Amino acid sequence: MKIVDSEAKSFNIEESPELKADGELVSIIRTLLKDVDIVDSKKAIQADLAKEIIEVLKKSKLKLLDSNESIKCCNQFNYKYDGLIKYNSIKIGVEVQFRPDFLKDITRFQIGFNSGRIDAIIYIVTHKIDSINPSYKAMPRYDLITKQLEVFAVWIKVPIIVIGITGNRL
Repeated sequence: MKIVDSEAKSFNIEESPELKADGELVSIIRTLLKDVDIVDSKKAIQADLAKEIIEVLKKSKLKLLDSNESIKCCNQFNYKYDGLIKYNSIKIGVEVQFRPDFLKDITRFQIGFNSGRIDAIIYIVTHKIDSINPSYKAMPRYDLITKQLEVFAVWIKVPIIVIGITGNRL
């Protein structure tokens, strides 16, 4: 399975002037996502896809940090981001999410932001569920996540870039 398309939307980006002024990062990531290609095993497709996305980011010119300590959202929680990009001088957590954990994720992102572990988040979700796994309907969808963030952005301050991906299973 390949990722054939993606769409992106930013929230609270004004909280990170460097990220706002740059604009290149989203283009880089959307281009890299087109390199994702996994064997369609019918089992654990979301887990395999998430791992491959992180592997593609690791092989890129982006500096994806690997240390377990560096990707913890804070010392009090054992939760770790899927990856952490050091882009220019900003630390950006990367989360690839195919389970319905949006509210937990938002809380973790804000804790990581408040504790200084991250300066922003890239949140990768599905754009069209049927293009990833038609039998699993509980995946967070790009359109729903962006609508919810339009409401939550008033209360949270962490800059979030949501990227919705479309696979080639349509």
